[in-house]
Amino acid sequence: MTKQGKNAPPEKLQQGDEGFKVTDKRAFTADGELRDEDLKFAHATESAPEPISNPANEEPKVSEATVPQDTKDVGFADLVSLLASQALLALGDLPNPAGDESKEDLASAQIMISFLEVLRTRTKANLTADEAQNLDGVLYNLRMRYMQKANLIKY
Repeated sequence: MTKQGKNAPPEKLQQGDEGFKVTDKRAFTADGELRDEDLKFAHATESAPEPISNPANEEPKVSEATVPQDTKDVGFADLVSLLASQALLALGDLPNPAGDESKEDLASAQIMISFLEVLRTRTKANLTADEAQNLDGVLYNLRMRYMQKANLIKY
């Protein structure tokens, strides 16, 4: 088998060999006009569906259980707490909310710790001193607990 360079001449087609066919599937012609096939499709999609009518002009009803309470008070510390609690759950340090027995999943714990590390890296210049201290403390404690569970250190 020989290697051909980029500028090697193309091999000649043998009699009976089929070449390839090029089909222009662009929606517009060279003049910028819409092709006939696409024009038919465009006309078929121009009719918009009728809007759903609300005869009483009532607000849709939403149960209070689906609306989060105090969502404007959710902040950075809540995000850190959420990720940390998931890491602790994976480490087996929190009870399983499903009621099952707590199980250690060190791979999941490592992923949650990595998420917190990414969060620390990406928000480094935008955190207040308290937020940075909280995140650093959580990361330190989770790393130490992970290393203890993975038998990398004796605590």
